[in-house]
Amino acid sequence: MKSSLDQVLRQYPHRAQPIGPIESLGNAGGESGASLWRFESGIGPLVARAWPLDGPGEELIWWIHHRQTSLKDLPYVPVPVQTTVGLTYVNMLGQFWDLQPWMRGAADAGRPPADARLKAAFAGLAEIHVGLSYNEVDVALGKPSIVSTSAAIQARWDEVESLLAFELDLMKAAVAARRDDSLGKMAEPWLMAARDGLSRLSKRLRLYAAVRVNIQPVLRDVRPDHFLFDGAELTGLVDYGAMAMDTVAIDLARILVEWIGENAVAESIAMAAYEAIRPLRSLERDLLDVAREAAIWLGPARWIRWHFIERRPFANPNAVETGLKRTMSHFDERIRSSGLWLPPE
Repeated sequence: MKSSLDQVLRQYPHRAQPIGPIESLGNAGGESGASLWRFESGIGPLVARAWPLDGPGEELIWWIHHRQTSLKDLPYVPVPVQTTVGLTYVNMLGQFWDLQPWMRGAADAGRPPADARLKAAFAGLAEIHVGLSYNEVDVALGKPSIVSTSAAIQARWDEVESLLAFELDLMKAAVAARRDDSLGKMAEPWLMAARDGLSRLSKRLRLYAAVRVNIQPVLRDVRPDHFLFDGAELTGLVDYGAMAMDTVAIDLARILVEWIGENAVAESIAMAAYEAIRPLRSLERDLLDVAREAAIWLGPARWIRWHFIERRPFANPNAVETGLKRTMSHFDERIRSSGLWLPPE
């Protein structure tokens, strides 16, 4: 891989070449399958990324980079570096690579973080959503905003229906067959409540999967560790590899579940900062609510499926335990706050 990195870097201008040691970051704790390297250059610290072989194709990477570049006026958005021939990526034997600024700052592990950081993060996300909604070609042609159904809501409904039809029974059997696996005990509260909870969720998703809403580029993978801070300043919002066309409610649902949970005060602060820049429409609020519920119920399902049925390997040996523990905490928090069901003591 190091020899491939050397060949990739030769396709970038002299000012983007390393002027010190190159540090391998592995996947930097992520789950996308990408590999990362960090180094100093004449234009500041950069990070080289090898996209996973089963990741986005060339057309999608071009589209993602184009959208990132459209946000170049936002100082916390990394803009891909161009090669000597003006591209923002390199195709090396069928694997795509890119080079982007290394954004200063550190993520905040608080749940939720301090109010000042919460305001900065949600204001930054709103600015990104506003920036991504502006398409100079569409504006020049006088075309209206895209209105369509949400692919993400449809996908979540499909996932819930699959769970109810057969996957939930497979999960229960797979967990029961591995009684020596401590993660099975962790998953039990979700398995006990899943059929009733998913049945209620399915009815809501079926309704909203047919609703037409404003669609635009969104990040889709908005997580707390993607927001970087220096004090109260938002210095980076990173990782755009999952971008697609959908409703902004999908981004908001993900980060609200992951970072805020059932904390009504923190949610009020965060959403006030977001809506001061990008107010939500009534339908977007409804979609946000159902998308949050889906995230809470489907989070544990995915880790149970990956571990007990697919036996999916992860570069980080603790990824499954960490992921299941995190998503089960979100599930338990919602269930306890709603009073719908309490696990046995």
